[in-house]
Amino acid sequence: MVEGVAQGTRVRRDGRFVTMSRANQDTIDFGAGPKPTLGVSWGDVSTAYHSTKIPNIEVHFEAMPQLMAAQRIPGFVKSIMAWPFVQGLLKAQIDRMPEGPTDEQRRQGRAVLIGVATNAKGERVRSRLTTNEGYTLTANTGLEIAKRVIAGDLKAGFQTPSLAYGADFILGFDGVRREELNA
Repeated sequence: MVEGVAQGTRVRRDGRFVTMSRANQDTIDFGAGPKPTLGVSWGDVSTAYHSTKIPNIEVHFEAMPQLMAAQRIPGFVKSIMAWPFVQGLLKAQIDRMPEGPTDEQRRQGRAVLIGVATNAKGERVRSRLTTNEGYTLTANTGLEIAKRVIAGDLKAGFQTPSLAYGADFILGFDGVRREELNA
């Protein structure tokens, strides 16, 4: 995220990447009442398009104080933060931080993802996916994919997990649950 600080927020519009100078804000109920959110540049802007062909994609995180503070940094300061010398200073500060959550935080952690799709008529559907903490989920899904590839269960070329193993692949992991919110 530090490397992209001066680049704006990436979204997909009509199937193409677009850079927004200011991130979109919204409100989403992750299951415990509405929370403010802020758009972020995240890999799903690319991968979700390949998996779904949905032409307009944004990724939002809950608007924690640190994200909101970063959003308010003036553009000229963000451009200074992109200078190699300043990047080095910022990365040195990050290197002093813990590398990730503790084992206990990983065991206790949960992630909640909300998917919202709107068609040309304005009709919306929403789903909530609850998973283990992100590092744990990534390790578990990566290991399962590696096992399948070694066993010969693979498709040649670029694949997202859902293209390779189906949209419900993620539901095969302990602690993962999907709820259709429009039902």
